[in-house]
Amino acid sequence: MKKISFKKRLKVVSDFLEGKGSALSLARKYHVNQATVINWLQLYKGKGVAALHTETQSGESQYSLVFRLKVLKWKEKHQASSSETARHFNIFSSSTVRNWLYRYNKGGTAGLAPRKGPGSMAAQKKQTKKAPQATQDKAFKDLQKENRHLKLENEFLKKFLALNRKK
Repeated sequence: MKKISFKKRLKVVSDFLEGKGSALSLARKYHVNQATVINWLQLYKGKGVAALHTETQSGESQYSLVFRLKVLKWKEKHQASSSETARHFNIFSSSTVRNWLYRYNKGGTAGLAPRKGPGSMAAQKKQTKKAPQATQDKAFKDLQKENRHLKLENEFLKKFLALNRKK
């Protein structure tokens, strides 16, 4: 999904407040989803212009583990929806809160930690599947090495006993 600039968000909200159109007509005019326009309006109403300016310089919001836990605790304590929680903490998308809740329920605090690098769910699943295989391969190689060592030891003892019998 393409990021929408702060200027465009502000323009949509300004047009709505000036009566230049409904959420639906402005959504069509600016080629965005109507729910997105409504979300911007709610963010603006609750937190002002700053709420529309949610991106870091890299273009993606970065939230610490502590912040994520704080958000989920607040959501649970207040029995709030993901949308209400996102608005309260000035998180641009309620799907972010839902995603955090899913990851927390699935993997606890470790599942909620910010991912580094390409963090797609598919990449995580591949890593999860490879990890047990790598462990099995190492264990297998260790067993092969131990088996060779025991065979050599057995051979050595047989030769040693054979030499002692000859004497």
